Amino acid sequence: MPHEVTLIPGDGIGPEVTAAARRVLDASGVAIQWHEHPAGQAALEAVGTPLPDSTLAAITRTGVALKGPTATPVGSGFRSVNVALRQALQLYANLRPIRSFRGIRTPFEDVDLIIIRENTEDLYLGIEHPVDDLGAVGFKITTRKGSERIARFAFEYAKRLGRRLVTAVHKANIFSASDGLFLAGCRRIAGHYPEIAYQERLVDNLAAQMIRRPRDFDLLLLPNLYGDIYSDLCAGLVGGLGVAPGANIGEHGAIFEAVHGTAPDIAGKNLANPTAMILSGVMLLEYLGEFEAASRVTVAVEAVLAEGRVVTRDLGGQATTTEMTEAICRQLTRPHRPGRLLLDEQTRVADVLRAVAATSREGPVWSAAADEFAVTAVVYPDGHGSSAAIASFDQLIIVLEGEGAIEIAGERYPLHPGKIAHVPRGVRWQVRAEGGRLVYLAVHRHP
Repeated sequence: MPHEVTLIPGDGIGPEVTAAARRVLDASGVAIQWHEHPAGQAALEAVGTPLPDSTLAAITRTGVALKGPTATPVGSGFRSVNVALRQALQLYANLRPIRSFRGIRTPFEDVDLIIIRENTEDLYLGIEHPVDDLGAVGFKITTRKGSERIARFAFEYAKRLGRRLVTAVHKANIFSASDGLFLAGCRRIAGHYPEIAYQERLVDNLAAQMIRRPRDFDLLLLPNLYGDIYSDLCAGLVGGLGVAPGANIGEHGAIFEAVHGTAPDIAGKNLANPTAMILSGVMLLEYLGEFEAASRVTVAVEAVLAEGRVVTRDLGGQATTTEMTEAICRQLTRPHRPGRLLLDEQTRVADVLRAVAATSREGPVWSAAADEFAVTAVVYPDGHGSSAAIASFDQLIIVLEGEGAIEIAGERYPLHPGKIAHVPRGVRWQVRAEGGRLVYLAVHRHP
């Protein structure tokens, strides 16, 4: 059965970049039945409202949407379509991965962090009114339920991806009631995840730290307004909004969209960078459980960016939107060419992992490598282990069997079956088996 997905082309460059993302996702081989519906200026002109009931109904029915940027008609009395969608569908979590790409020159390299923003409260509720001719009043709304809900989402996401640190961002020294409530919720939830480090930063202080040492941070947890600002700020660290994907996730559905706007100055000229929209499509594939296809699309995008020949003008090239999209699709069709493979190609991976779990050998028992990644399977008996310092690459420790512990930069974290521990570059780590044998995979990406 194909996945049913609502497609909202949007305004400005929206139709061009959503078409590009659709083209790449279809080329990945995943069966998707697209249901196209309007929103934004295009919908206002067609049916008299920027957010038709039929569009909301379609997203509710399919449970997932890929959305292009939409324009909010100025002076029309309508609020932002994005905000309205998040409120109507209770998409309380805004998720924006920020990472560096080879081929894109920026002041910082190897940035890899996650922004998780509360999406339904704060000043974005839009509750404000004028006070005679003296000024205006706006309301900053924070609830315990909303704060704990987004904090739980952040810690669960960090746990699932093996992230090591959650940083809650606030201005509680000024907004003691609202931001204070947000912090209290974050602290309560953090107490349930002792294996994940937790810290807090003032929003203004973090700005200074972020432009000096962005690699010090792993996952940022923010209220709505601060999250909106930091999404753009952090995108600037890795090449701009053109490479920044995003997702809005709730309990019953999700909308995936690029962070950038409609760019009306280049609309219809086939010049728009499709990267952010395609990577938003990758997040959609992951949400649908199509992890293998998502990985292949990611690798294809990375290859085109790293080569730097068929990229759009904002990335230093001369390619059109269509040409860059086709280059990514061509990468998807290329057969995998491993640079080094120590595993017989006829052996199934599942058989290898079973063999690893059954072996009584100590230390590395199997390894394989390709152009981008190397994997080593390791077995240690109780009390045994090893330590190392990683100079130039990040590593994941994926536990297959048994119990153990890993010490990273002096902090100890328990290891359980199915748990993934992220070991950042430049730190010393030690892993040890506890209470029997520990079987794990060590995965690193080549520098």
